[in-house]
This record gives sequence, structure tokens and C-alpha cells, in this order.
Amino acid sequence: MLNELSVALSLSLGGVPAVELKAPATPPAEYMELGFPLEVAILGQTVGIRPELIVGTGDRGNHHRVRVAAGFSGGVHQLFIPLSLGYRAQFRDGEVVQPFVGLGVELQLRVVRALRVAEAFGPYLEGGVAFALSRHWRVGVAVTLDAMVLGASTLGVTPRALLSYRI
Repeated sequence: MLNELSVALSLSLGGVPAVELKAPATPPAEYMELGFPLEVAILGQTVGIRPELIVGTGDRGNHHRVRVAAGFSGGVHQLFIPLSLGYRAQFRDGEVVQPFVGLGVELQLRVVRALRVAEAFGPYLEGGVAFALSRHWRVGVAVTLDAMVLGASTLGVTPRALLSYRI
């Protein structure tokens, strides 16, 4: 890609400037991160796990991520299945303390006694902090706020404890 190349001007023997294309000193890196957050939905009264896949590109200074998550939680006589797609901005990559914020959309399905009873769709906001244990492993905490606006209208507050592995 053109934006991944740097242009350097140099003088040739004839005094005419020549253009050289050089590869960047540190080529952009693509990576994936697998997360396994344990979450407790305060308003929905469920407890479960929501595995997430986070994909990022670029160097250490790039904080843009795409987040895809699908989970399942159990509660009193119900099964809760959330499916999420969103954006996450992770700051201080490569440091021990790594705060993050994000937003996205979520589809929620609730099943009571083997019958699907409610579908809801709406936006969510998240914020949290991760702590790097090594180059690959991180632990952290986060809180998600969601407001389902289509289908069953609900509000949700979900604290999460997370463990993730960067591939």
C-alpha cells in the first residue's frame, strides 16, 4: 500500500534528484487476540462467558481494533445469548497498564424453558483496563452498558473480568 512506503530524495551523479521508494523501518503487523471474559449481567441477572476475537493491524502506536463476540449466560430459568460486533480503542499498547473504550451493536436472544421469548438489538458502550502479564497474556476488568432499542427494550450493565491471549 502506498501509505506504507516512505519516499526519500537523493542526488544522483548528474545533479538531478532521484526518487527512491523504501519499505518502512517497522512493517505494520497484523494480530489477533482471543479473550475469555467472565461476566455478570446485573440487570439481566445472568452469569456466563463471552469469548471475543479482537483483530488489529498496524504498529504498536495503532490503537484501533475490531471486536467480535458471542457468548452464553445462564440465570434463573433463562439462557442469554449475546452476539456483538464493535470497535475498540486500546491505548498504551506494549505497556503494563492498557486502558480501552469501545462501542458497537449487539443482538440479544433470551431463551426461557427451551422457547425463544425475546430478541433485542441495540448499541453498547464499553470501558475498561487490561494489565499485560507477558507479551501474549493480559488480564483486566471492563464494564459494558447497553440499550436495546429494537425488539424487547432493555437496559444492561455488565461488569466483566477478562483474560486474553494475543496470537
